[in-house]
Amino acid sequence: MYRTTPLFPYAEGKYMIFPRGIENRKVGNGSIVVEDDYIIYFEPTTPDDIKQRLIKDYAEYHKKELESGVFR
Repeated sequence: MYRTTPLFPYAEGKYMIFPRGIENRKVGNGSIVVEDDYIIYFEPTTPDDIKQRLIKDYAEYHKKELESGVFR
């Protein structure tokens, strides 16, 4: 299923999400948050409040997707 609207519009253009494994590669000058199944890369200009909100929101989204069987 393809989305026509951003999943997290408040952070659009400020982050990228990747599967685990690329955290050792250079992806940019921003910061990286490593979770069990994925990493989140944030652009250098991303405010801390947006980072914290996105980390929490994506964790909830990812958990729901796992429970529904999307990521299996």
